[in-house]
Amino acid sequence: MNKFINILQFLTRITIKKDVPYEKNMGGGLIFFPVVGIIIGMILLAEYFILSTFVSPKYSMIVIPFILVISEIIITGGLHVDGFGDTFDGLFSYRDKEGILEIMKDPRLGTNGVLSVVFLVLSKIIIIFILIDRDILWPIFLMPMIGRYVCVVLSYKSHPARVNGMGNMFIGKCDVGTLLASSAFTALVVTVASAIFSKSFIQVILDIVIVGVMFILTNVFEYLVSKKLGGLTGDILGCGIELGELVFLLCTLLVTI
Repeated sequence: MNKFINILQFLTRITIKKDVPYEKNMGGGLIFFPVVGIIIGMILLAEYFILSTFVSPKYSMIVIPFILVISEIIITGGLHVDGFGDTFDGLFSYRDKEGILEIMKDPRLGTNGVLSVVFLVLSKIIIIFILIDRDILWPIFLMPMIGRYVCVVLSYKSHPARVNGMGNMFIGKCDVGTLLASSAFTALVVTVASAIFSKSFIQVILDIVIVGVMFILTNVFEYLVSKKLGGLTGDILGCGIELGELVFLLCTLLVTI
């Protein structure tokens, strides 16, 4: 339980017990990443139902997607969005490995980082707007879980790009058992949520296929980044979470019947 609480408090601003013993082996908590995603998804879904009740229909289609996207950033303390911006700052600097890593370590966000974050936030708002307009709600609930599942996949058999870094707690620390358990858990939750919300067997199959596509794309992303930097960093893990959420939303938008 302490390991789960540590992971929950690391990935979010949610505090359960301030005096919980700190786990040195944080990588052992990777299996809880999708569970934390479900908790965030439940909060977002609850927010949607509350807002849709109290916000005027005249403004709800614009206000609700905006609030949901900003809420997730607040819940996570902007940790992953920061990693997303830093990663794009570095990768689009067109420097060598050392130069890219130095830029990513800089706490200041450059032009590429700012533009990428703006693109990310606007894209999420637009896609969620369209999904809500079509009365498709389960991607909002599943999105945070998929993003954190991507982080688990990235942590499997990967290597740190830096000797010291916060991401080293997780990079390469995912074993086969954790990967298989996380994959099975994620696929199961997607299956159940899709079946409950869509009530369509074909849609359930399509959503399971999306999980497989996310697994493949994550491995491609890990390969390309590791080829360029010689490994991963904490920023790249955060970037993977945000990219995973965005790609998942886009995929569900394209294949939802």
